[in-house]
Amino acid sequence: MNRSRIGKGLIALVVLVAVVSAAGCGKPADGPLQTANSQGQPYVGMGTSLVRPDQSSDGEAYVLNSADGPVQITGVTAVPVTDEPEGHLVHVGLQLAGAGVGGGEGWPPDVPLTAAVGGEIPPGLTGIVFAMAGSAADRDYAVAGLRIAYEYHGRAYSTIAWTGAAACVYSVGNGDADLVSCAAFGNKVNAIVEDMSGLS
Repeated sequence: MNRSRIGKGLIALVVLVAVVSAAGCGKPADGPLQTANSQGQPYVGMGTSLVRPDQSSDGEAYVLNSADGPVQITGVTAVPVTDEPEGHLVHVGLQLAGAGVGGGEGWPPDVPLTAAVGGEIPPGLTGIVFAMAGSAADRDYAVAGLRIAYEYHGRAYSTIAWTGAAACVYSVGNGDADLVSCAAFGNKVNAIVEDMSGLS
């Protein structure tokens, strides 16, 4: 399956609208790092990949740092999709430049990355790229997003960056049947994640 890509320019525009909208709401934030959103609704991307048992499925979540300075990541864990087998994280990195990853298979993706844990997220929009894998072939796995623990000015915070990611692990390819089955699983995961995030 080809890696799909999304441009950061469009997402930056969407987030800019969200920042202006949120400024008028007066809602207190737990910390400066939040999932990217538009008009108070979380931006939920969705990536679906067919992968071999020895491959990872890549995805990306976007976060917005509203502080004047960077925040430091202290931990990243997967958020499971309700009632679906959970993919486990095998790699996490901060995207330094380039177009969005969207979804794909195999690590590393073709964008420059730095280590997420211990790394700093500067003010503005940042993509957090991750790879997940399943523990058995011929099963489907998913995550609903990333729970990010971080510190800012000596205080500890956490936030969830919502993003649907589905991996369909196959041992023997069945052509179009695999594509149809995996697409259906991806649509199911997307609907669940939208509900979990409050989008639907």
